Amino acid sequence: MELNIKKKLINYRVIIFCIVFLFLQACKNMNNQKKEMNFYNFPKQVYLGELIEGVINYDSDLDTIQLSKKDNRFIFLYMASDTIEYNNINDIKSIKHKAFIGEEGVIKFKFKFERIGFNYLTCIIKDQVILDNYYEDGKARIITNETKLVYEIDVKVEKANKL
Repeated sequence: MELNIKKKLINYRVIIFCIVFLFLQACKNMNNQKKEMNFYNFPKQVYLGELIEGVINYDSDLDTIQLSKKDNRFIFLYMASDTIEYNNINDIKSIKHKAFIGEEGVIKFKFKFERIGFNYLTCIIKDQVILDNYYEDGKARIITNETKLVYEIDVKVEKANKL
């Protein structure tokens, strides 16, 4: 009888392990889903000091949330250029950077490069939904997604003026 109890405990442990493993795999797959984002009108090579205009089309999981008139959604784009990639918004905010506000998944921006050679344009999109009076006590719920984009740019010396 004692042997049957041990076998049952082992079977339960195996079942629990499998459930936990499948749950962790599902979470991992959710985090690795690729967001649909595209840079438009943005070259791979630019000249030093040249003003570049671009657009990022951004699809988010937060697009599925139905907002009431009291709710708000904000999409912020933080951009920095350097010879290294930055990992998060705090890294970008600690150096010289640009910030832009987008609407309905379209973020327009203008940017100048100030360093010759290969640069990484690191972009962090902070997508935030504020659901007013979400909780019973009247407090708002804030949902935030951050997405990192990196674009490699070759910055050349300015074009020579032709006479």
